[in-house]
Parts: sequence; structure tokens; C-alpha cells
Amino acid sequence: MNTNETFYKGTQAALKDFYSQMTLENYQEQTDLMIKRLGNIPYTSLELGAGVGLVAIDLNLRGATVTALDFDETVHQIAQVNQEKYGSQVEFIQADFYQFQPSKKFDLVYYLDGFGLGSDDDQLKLLKQIHTWLKPEGRAYIEVYQPDYWRKAAGQQMALGSDFKRVYAFDEKDQAMVDTWTQISSKQSFVQKLRCYKPDRMSALASQANLKVDAVFPNGKMDYKTMQYYSEANIDECMSYALILSKSI
Repeated sequence: MNTNETFYKGTQAALKDFYSQMTLENYQEQTDLMIKRLGNIPYTSLELGAGVGLVAIDLNLRGATVTALDFDETVHQIAQVNQEKYGSQVEFIQADFYQFQPSKKFDLVYYLDGFGLGSDDDQLKLLKQIHTWLKPEGRAYIEVYQPDYWRKAAGQQMALGSDFKRVYAFDEKDQAMVDTWTQISSKQSFVQKLRCYKPDRMSALASQANLKVDAVFPNGKMDYKTMQYYSEANIDECMSYALILSKSI
């Protein structure tokens, strides 16, 4: 198991009760924003890294046919509970999406707040797979971490509930955000590392997968002095940005 897998399995198991309390209302703004940027509700969608499944459920309740992937058993189980709670019909699959081989194509493949796992080659492999998963006129919606923001955020700390502390760092060599969660009671630490890309680097990477950038949307930023989140920021200050990609070939 690699470092990122250990991070997700460890933190999601430790925070199972917290994740179980999340509701559809916690995610509707995120779904609204994605639909606004896309301009419509896609008929068929594939979500990568679906977590507790609430974005997929929200999209399905708005009329989309949704398949949602996550490799972690804890959040997969919570997603199934949420499905029963809200009466949705999402196809939840527990699987590694680097190896996922669907039997159908999709109008939309989306990946929220998680792109950047592994090496540049891993990102290219995933983008090439996304290309194969899309219908000819399909699109991808991917949120990418922005390196300038995370470089400045290095050293910032915050509490996560009563038993976890979170600390950010930045790996200059790999151009990656390093996110360390330490459980205070057990003193056990979990680390995830996500590569960050400026839009021009992502455009170059996407082109190698025969994908082209149709739009770039900056997301918000956090002011760590006041611990206030601002939903709007320019591309050089944002925590992440969303790309809309389509097939070039």
C-alpha cells in the first residue's frame, strides 16, 4: 500500500463518524458550481474518488445517470447508506480507477479535489484513461491544485475535530502539496502528497493524452490569519482550479 492509500484508508476509518454525518446540503453548492461551469447537466457521468457519494447522489437526483468510484471500503459503505437515505440510483463501485474498465462511455468524467496522486506519469496514465472513457463529444471536469498557493501555505496548521491536527508542507522537487494529519490520541500520522500544476503544464500534459483545455475556472482561497475562506480568487492565488477538457482526437 502506498503513502496516499494509507492516508485515505487511515483517515477515513478514524473519521468514519464524522464522514457519516455529512449531508447532501454540504455538497450541493459544489454540484451547483460544476453544473454552472459545464452549462448543463450531463446525461451520463463518471465520478472518480467519490468519497461518501453525496455529489454523485446530488447529480443523480437532478437527472443524471451516475457511476461513482472509490477504492476505500469505509467511504464506499457510507455512500451506500447515503444512497438509501436519499433514494438515489447511483452505481457505486469500490475499485482502483487507474485499473477501472467500464463497459460504457460517459458524457462527463469528473474528479473533485484529488487530482495529483503519484508521479507525472501517473497523471498522464489517468488522463489517457479518461480519454477512453469519454464519448466523442464528452467532457472531463478536473480540479487541480495550484502550486503558488500551496508553496505559500507551507507550515500552516489547523485542528480537525478534537483529535486531529493538520499541517501543510510543499515539496519543491515534486511540485507537490504535502498534507499531514496527526491523530492526537494515538500520535499516528497519515500523509498524502498531491502534485500541483499551473494551467499551462496541465494543458501540455492533457495534450499528450489527446485532450484539450476548453476552460479554466479558479476556485477560492483560504486566509489562514483569519481562517476565512473566500470563494473567489484569481488564478495565481487560488487553492485549486477546475479544468474542462474535451477530446482533441
